[in-house]
Amino acid sequence: MNNRIVIIALALLLLLAAAAAAQQNATVRQVRGKVEYRLAPGAGWQTAAVGTELPLGATISTGFGSRATLEFGYTTLVVEALSRLTLEDLVERETAVDTDLRLNVGRVRAEVRDAAGLEQNFRLRSTQATAAVRGTEFIFDGVNVQVISGIVTMFNRFNQSSTVGGGEKTSVPEDDPPPSGGDYLEQLLAVIPYAPGSEERETGSGSGGIGDSGTGSVEFELVELPF
Repeated sequence: MNNRIVIIALALLLLLAAAAAAQQNATVRQVRGKVEYRLAPGAGWQTAAVGTELPLGATISTGFGSRATLEFGYTTLVVEALSRLTLEDLVERETAVDTDLRLNVGRVRAEVRDAAGLEQNFRLRSTQATAAVRGTEFIFDGVNVQVISGIVTMFNRFNQSSTVGGGEKTSVPEDDPPPSGGDYLEQLLAVIPYAPGSEERETGSGSGGIGDSGTGSVEFELVELPF
């Protein structure tokens, strides 16, 4: 009898834990051109279509002149042409939404919307740098970051970090920690203030509503790695 009670209690705890940390899938909402996905490393590539569900660990790949739009949780992600992206973590917990994406090659644009009562932990990684954002609007090309509003924490591949504030931009050298905004104001090195609105002239207007007010806007570009 006591053993049965213990087993039931453990089962209830497992159910509660599953409810508290619900793994999410990404859903393909738009497809243009050749878009493929695989469910795990070494698995065969399949053609993606509108409505395709991509689970944790899946990789999506776009061909020349192609593009795919994904939705998961409170994020809309546009995977541009000649890109390959892996979904490493998509979990909604009781108090936070954790998103961890790895861009192997190419470029993505993301719209991270605010979620009432939930903290957004959004990370976008390349082989050289990581951009970590929580309700902040910024543009990232894999090495350089331009912060439109809020604060972005930048990490290099040695996990050294620094912060950049709104109206500033900086870059991550391959072997050194990224300089902070305060460092630049004193040393006139790599963090450069820019005029409001200049980010649109430098990066283009975008598409699909990316960068709307009240959301976090991420642009991440990495082109040096082959497929």
